[in-house]
Amino acid sequence: MERKFRLKSITMRQTSFLAPVFLSVILIILSGSGPVSAQGCGLCDLAGRIDRAELVRTVRELSGSDSVVVDGSGTLISTRSTLLPEKLIARDYLLDRIAGLGYSAVRQPFSLSVYYPDLLAAEISVTGETLWTGTDEGEVFLMTEGDGWNSTTLISNVDARIYDLSLDSHGTLWAACKTIGSGHGELHYSNDGGATWQAKVIGNTTNNVMALSSIVFSSPDAAVVSGSYGTVFRMQYVVGEWYLSHVDPADLLYRQLQGSAASGPMHIWIVSSGGRIFESEDLGANWTGTTLVPSNLWDIAFAGPDRGIAVGEGVIYYTADGGDTWNMTAIGADLFTVTMLDTLTAVAAGTSGDVWATEDGGASWSAVAYDCTRDANIRETVLSPPDTVWAVGMNKPLRLEFGGAVVSCRQWELADTIWGENLIFTQEGQSLPEEKVVVCAHYDSRNWQNPYCAPGADDNASGCAGVLEIARIFAGATFEKSVEYILFDGEETGIIGSRYYVAQRDTDIVFDAVLNLDMIGRDYGGGVAVDIAGRAEPLDSALAALIIEMSEFLQLDLDCSYLYTSSPTSDHKAFWEIEGVPAILMIENEYHNNPNYHACTDVADNMDFDYVTDIVKTAAGSAAQLAGLIQTDPLPSSVVLHQNFPNPLFNHTRIRFELPSRLQVDLTLFDLTGRVVLVMIKDSLEGGRHEYAWDGRGSTGEAVASGIYFLRLRAGSTDRMRKVVIVR
Repeated sequence: MERKFRLKSITMRQTSFLAPVFLSVILIILSGSGPVSAQGCGLCDLAGRIDRAELVRTVRELSGSDSVVVDGSGTLISTRSTLLPEKLIARDYLLDRIAGLGYSAVRQPFSLSVYYPDLLAAEISVTGETLWTGTDEGEVFLMTEGDGWNSTTLISNVDARIYDLSLDSHGTLWAACKTIGSGHGELHYSNDGGATWQAKVIGNTTNNVMALSSIVFSSPDAAVVSGSYGTVFRMQYVVGEWYLSHVDPADLLYRQLQGSAASGPMHIWIVSSGGRIFESEDLGANWTGTTLVPSNLWDIAFAGPDRGIAVGEGVIYYTADGGDTWNMTAIGADLFTVTMLDTLTAVAAGTSGDVWATEDGGASWSAVAYDCTRDANIRETVLSPPDTVWAVGMNKPLRLEFGGAVVSCRQWELADTIWGENLIFTQEGQSLPEEKVVVCAHYDSRNWQNPYCAPGADDNASGCAGVLEIARIFAGATFEKSVEYILFDGEETGIIGSRYYVAQRDTDIVFDAVLNLDMIGRDYGGGVAVDIAGRAEPLDSALAALIIEMSEFLQLDLDCSYLYTSSPTSDHKAFWEIEGVPAILMIENEYHNNPNYHACTDVADNMDFDYVTDIVKTAAGSAAQLAGLIQTDPLPSSVVLHQNFPNPLFNHTRIRFELPSRLQVDLTLFDLTGRVVLVMIKDSLEGGRHEYAWDGRGSTGEAVASGIYFLRLRAGSTDRMRKVVIVR
């Protein structure tokens, strides 16, 4: 059970309970601002401008309940999952919203994660101008001589672990695969250079075989595919189609089959676990086997009908008589792959990037010295005639040229960086701009079960809506100190974004306080309680006391508690690394009992927006107090109708206008013929800044059709007009 310390009885007037240091910290935080009550209705008026309808709209749009317009197109934000590219739609939506509030956002990019593909397979084109590589996650990468081998392009994904790639004489690229998450095998083929793939149906299904590890073509019209538990398929090309036939796995003793090679049009060799080598002279219809060594053999290669080499754990076997006899050479390395350049020259490679070469058919070997520093295993080698060998393993393709006295090399490193972006916008203080009050929330979401369905209404569209709404009502006010609004990315993967922000901060800036809003959607204890989470130390305690006092001062229906042990992990914790900065989290009570947490059901309809509104009002009043509210925005000097935002609109837009005094207002939308589409407002309104949120529906309740419309604001005797464009 988390320990909670109630602070409702502690107010700025009840100081006898407080230790002297605690009181001094509170006074430091409030220096220049005075006690809450001293600013009277200024704070009350400002916090009272928090608009419940705006909070609802933002949460619904940001969590996919309602559509949004991004880059001129209508769409739904179904996920903001941290590592998915779909999150960028949410980012662009937020940037549009920030701009619509009159702020200029700073986009702070940072690395969320770096993915290093594990290359297991490779194939080279007949001309030697194209290299394909395959990974344990099914990615297919392409490198070409045309650009000097200077780039690696991810061209496709077969959604299976690729153990071997092989190009047939008809131009089809084949992939021998293992189904990710199971022991089944899959055979895929591509007729467009690896850009798209199809699964080759084996029998009645694509998955009635065990994992496939190797493909060898013995002639233009014949091949053998092999894999786990003695799995072997014969492939024959007849009238433009490849046909497969299954071989009884008992013929290969249900062994784990590894590399394969051909020494003739029908002559196939396969090595296996347990050091066994299998031979077939009729394209796999019949097999014989010999155990060469008790340890594993990993690969085999032939050059012509007589010369062959098999490699494995610390041993190499070679034959000069077509496999009638095999001779062993011990070697101090585990070798996974071997490629023969001609009948006498071969290259073998394996652990730690070791490369070995022979020029006498395998009787003697020497380590190849090359200039490329490498410690990554090499899983496969392929020959680009006459003397270039490509080696792949881990995330490092390696090109070795054996044509001269010195082996030349070139190595690449594949890495896919997923970037995050913090969105930062600031309202500069009037007298102490170098001091900042931070109001923040994270905008990424999470659902490990299905990351493509991570609406994150409560976690944390609710916090984002709060930050945007506070920024909206603060826009016309002036403060002594700066208010910095931050929408963090990467919270769900370990508060990466906020930690990066703190690490990159300007050390000349003073952070007076940090208010973090995360999961403020509903009290899952059944009441209206909210936790103020921080550390058991004076600065956080003082900040929590101020927030609780603000809630009472604004007479809001909240029951605030200070949670100072086992504080939930969120972005406020990143600021704890800065000495002397109070940083707290406002979070719903019983958040750990939220049944929609990190789930597809975390949608707006499950939230209590009266509760959300009161929390945001509390945060707004507290931030204004901390920043030193000087005055709210004065009355405008004339009638102003701003352009609606967004425009063009899809479903929703906001219409802002200003009145210099109380006036009779008529806000009406007309079509091009002058017909009234909707009377939005017909009422007497006080002077000030007003905003109308329109859902795109006309007077009949139906969605208004795409087209051009005119919006007229009649205030007293003054008319103002704006053009509105609807795109469905």
